[in-house]
Amino acid sequence: MARSSTKNNVKKGGPGSWFGLALVLLLGVALGLGVLLWPGPATPGLQTAGSAGSTATAPASALALRPDPTAPPTRRPTATPTAKPTIGYAPVQPATASASLPTSSPAILAASPPPPPFSPTATAQANLPAMSPTVNLPTLPVGSQPPTANADRYGLIVTGLEKEPDPTASLNHALSLSNLGWWYQYGPGSPPVSVKTTRQIYLIRTWHGGAANGGFEAWLDFVRAGKFTRPSFWLIGNEPNVPGQDNTSPEVYAEALHRAAETIRAADPQATLIGPNVLNWSVTCQACPGFPSGLDWTNSMRAAYRARFGTEPPLDAWSLHAYDLNWNRLPLIDQGQDAAQIEALRRYLDAVPALTAKPIWLTEFGVVWGYDDLKWEQNGAGEWIAQPRGTYRQDLLEAYLRGSLDWLESNAGRLRLGRWFLFTSRGEAESFSPVFGGISLFDASSPQAHLTSFGRLYTERLKTTSKPTGRRPLEIS
Repeated sequence: MARSSTKNNVKKGGPGSWFGLALVLLLGVALGLGVLLWPGPATPGLQTAGSAGSTATAPASALALRPDPTAPPTRRPTATPTAKPTIGYAPVQPATASASLPTSSPAILAASPPPPPFSPTATAQANLPAMSPTVNLPTLPVGSQPPTANADRYGLIVTGLEKEPDPTASLNHALSLSNLGWWYQYGPGSPPVSVKTTRQIYLIRTWHGGAANGGFEAWLDFVRAGKFTRPSFWLIGNEPNVPGQDNTSPEVYAEALHRAAETIRAADPQATLIGPNVLNWSVTCQACPGFPSGLDWTNSMRAAYRARFGTEPPLDAWSLHAYDLNWNRLPLIDQGQDAAQIEALRRYLDAVPALTAKPIWLTEFGVVWGYDDLKWEQNGAGEWIAQPRGTYRQDLLEAYLRGSLDWLESNAGRLRLGRWFLFTSRGEAESFSPVFGGISLFDASSPQAHLTSFGRLYTERLKTTSKPTGRRPLEIS
C-alpha cells in the first residue's frame, strides 16, 4: 500500500530526509490556509445577509443567502430553512429579522373595469390609499336605498364542528342562537338540523384535482343518494383561483362544473347553482405569495367552458369572496375595497348579455387579520410563522362590520345581491399563524357557546325581519 511504503522510505533516510519532509509539510499547510482565506470570485446572483448592499442582518438560523433580484436566477441554497406550505393570500415571510413586514409584493394587482369577454387581460398596478385611522367606508351611490335588513339575505358559515364531541348539537345551538336564514359548512354531508327556519347550502369542493378528485366524487355520490333538502342550493368550488384553497385550473373547473350541474339537476331540476366563489375580483393581495385575480381566472374559465360545451357556465348566481389583503397596511379592514370588488363584478356581468340578469352572492366576507401589527418567528423546524403584535382592533373591526352591513343592505337591490355570508362562526388559526386574527360570531363551537359582540352586531339586524322564504335567488326584491 502506498502509505506504508512512504513511511518505510522515511525510516531508511538520514537527517536530510527528515528536513525535506518537514519542508514539504510546511508548504502544504501554507497552501491550505491560502485556499481557505482567499475570497475567490463572487458567486453571481447571491448575496449574504451581512454583505455590502444589505440593509439588515437576518437571523443566523436562516442562513440567509438571498437571490439578488438584479442577477440571473440561481439555484436556491439547500440550507435555507423550509417554509410552511402557505396559502396564496398569506403574508410573506420576512427577508430580515428586523422587518415585521416586507415592503414589496409579487402579487398581481388589477384595476379598472373588466375587458370584453375572453379578451387578454392586462394586469395594472393599483395605487392603494395609505392607512387611515378609521375604516375606509364606501360612499353610497346616488339612487341607493336606506339600510333595510332582510333576513333572507343573511347567512352563516359554520366552522369548527369537527372538533366537537357532539357536532349536531353544536350546529343546532349555533343556528338557533344566530337566527340566520342560511348556512353552509366546508365539509361534505347534511347533518340533521332541528331548526326549521334556516336552510343549508351545500358546498362542493373542486380542490386541486377537480373532477378527478376523490372528494369531488364523494360529493357526487351524496347528490345521487338524494338525501338533501329541496329545492336545493349548491356552491361549486371554494376559491379555485387560490393556492392552498381549491386551487383549480379554469379548464379543470369547467369540467367539474359541468359534471356537477348534470348530476345535481338530474336529482333536483329546481336546484340553484352558485359559483365560482373566487377570492376577490380586480385586486388580489400585497406582501403575499400572490394568486390570479378573480377576473382573469373567470375569463379563462368561461373561455374553457364555451370551448368545451358551447354555452356559458350553467350558474344561476355568480359569487365571490371579498377581503382586504394588503399586508402592508394593518389591520385588514378596507371595506371600501370589498365594495369595489362587488361593484366590479356587477359591471362585468352586465357587460355580457347572457349574464346581465344573474344575481351576485357574496359567499364570504370578513377580516383575515385584525391586529395592527405582526412579527415573524421561526419554530424548531425552521418554519416562519406570523405572531400577533400590537393591538387586536375590535373597535375598527366592529366599525368595518357595521359599515359593511349598511352598504350591503343599501345596495342589494341595485346590484342584485342575493345573499351574503360573514366568515365565520368560530375562527380557527390558518397555516401561517398560530392564532386566528379575524371575526368570530361565537365564543366557542360547543352547545354552550354565546354570541360575541360581533355576533350580536350581525344578528341584531334581523330582530324585526321575516325568516327566509326559500325563494330562488332570481327572485330578489
